[in-house]
Amino acid sequence: MYIDEDFAELADLDDWEALPEMRQHLHEVEHGTLFSFRAECRHDVSEFEWRCRAVGFEPILTIYKVENYPDVNVEMQTVAPIEKLKGIMRQVADSHVMIETLRECPLAENSLEREYQCGIDAARKPAIGRTPE
Repeated sequence: MYIDEDFAELADLDDWEALPEMRQHLHEVEHGTLFSFRAECRHDVSEFEWRCRAVGFEPILTIYKVENYPDVNVEMQTVAPIEKLKGIMRQVADSHVMIETLRECPLAENSLEREYQCGIDAARKPAIGRTPE
């Protein structure tokens, strides 16, 4: 059985109080972290998923259709860190909603409200009143 450094201090594997925490940690090491986000359409998610797989990440996606809208809500488990995910999302055209709603939490805990400050780089999105160079 493999135990990484975070749990190396657990000398007694029969410690029943630490066992659930250790199982959860091992599950996260094997399957990754749970993320959630909103997208304007299913196609954006498909392209994002394809790009993740192209660089070696194997996300597990659960996609929920938003009634009466083309939007979808997504819960995803992956070993990729959040900044890598945002970088991959930036490669998808019109991905601002995905980037601005991406959070490390289950979908039930994500408000899906957009964080406009975390979106597209200033170089890609000129400020209002500024002429592109």
